[in-house]
Amino acid sequence: MGLLGLQMTGCLFALFIATTSSSMAVIPNYHRKAMEWDDYKAEQQATADLGWNESIDVSPPIDIMENRLITIRVEDTHKKPIEIEQMTTMVYHHAQAAELHEVTMKRLAPGTFRGKLRIRKAGIWQVESKITTADRTVNLSTKHVVKDEKLPALNLQQPGSLSSNHNSRP
Repeated sequence: MGLLGLQMTGCLFALFIATTSSSMAVIPNYHRKAMEWDDYKAEQQATADLGWNESIDVSPPIDIMENRLITIRVEDTHKKPIEIEQMTTMVYHHAQAAELHEVTMKRLAPGTFRGKLRIRKAGIWQVESKITTADRTVNLSTKHVVKDEKLPALNLQQPGSLSSNHNSRP
């Protein structure tokens, strides 16, 4: 009887962890995205063909609430800013994909927008930007590493590859 109670307690604990953890997430509208996969890949290729580059800068915390300024600059292949009418940005930490944050972006200059977001966790953040120009709408997706000022800096060399920028001894 004691083993049955222990097993039930373990199952209830596992169920609690599986249903309440923000690290376990299903992509929103997963089925619709799967059904429209070919359109999505064509859109990605069309965006890549434009040659636009999205650079992201995240400031250190600017207040006690750990808010940070996020600056996004979009340029063409000749390093000229893209004339953007509107930018909508969604941001999430890779380890907590269920916690999507919509960032209100304000235009600073041609091709440059800034918003404020509470970032309490260092690591890899995904930045999804929907950019509207006079003649098209483009979706850009970029990984950005937010560093903890107390830890050695990390560089994102290749997608999915992290390396430390300091030398370590065995």
